[in-house]
Amino acid sequence: MSKETENDDDWFYQETERWAELKSEPTTVLLDLLCDDDELTRFVAAKELHMRGERVAFDRAVELRGSAEGHVREIAAFLLGQLGTPKFPFKEETVPLLEPMLTTDPWPRVREAAAIGLGHLKATTALQSLLGKAGDPDPGVRGGVAVALGSLGSPEAFPALKALYQDEDEEVRGWAELGLELLDLDDADRE
Repeated sequence: MSKETENDDDWFYQETERWAELKSEPTTVLLDLLCDDDELTRFVAAKELHMRGERVAFDRAVELRGSAEGHVREIAAFLLGQLGTPKFPFKEETVPLLEPMLTTDPWPRVREAAAIGLGHLKATTALQSLLGKAGDPDPGVRGGVAVALGSLGSPEAFPALKALYQDEDEEVRGWAELGLELLDLDDADRE
């Protein structure tokens, strides 16, 4: 999830404050805030909803996938990829929803959030789709794919991660390094 603020420390401080404000809000209020104009508000509402892991949040995220607004589809992908942490009660329903968001959404931030969500869910069934997006023109998507591929733990991801580690974009290279660490392959699996 990209941040509109320039300083990570500022984002963290603002997120912590905003979460304290919203944490006690009823689910119905948080569901409405998923479409807020402010990115931080959307993110914190989704974060609280994913911790609650309620079916109504899943249903709302499914509905928001069809929004004409990219930032709304992005928050839907983010919420779907995190919902019900750590048990992920909707994983089987979510993976087939996130995969087309990764492969066909025109907005890069949606594709990035979908990739990260698939990795978070350890959606091994989405491996080929993730491998296919390792060459996405957007560096944010490539970075999200790198982390997701590492999270899947499949030796098949190694060649793509190795290529992403050589990416022209410095941030993508950093995410690929993390992906390789997450992949944690034995030397024999790297060949």
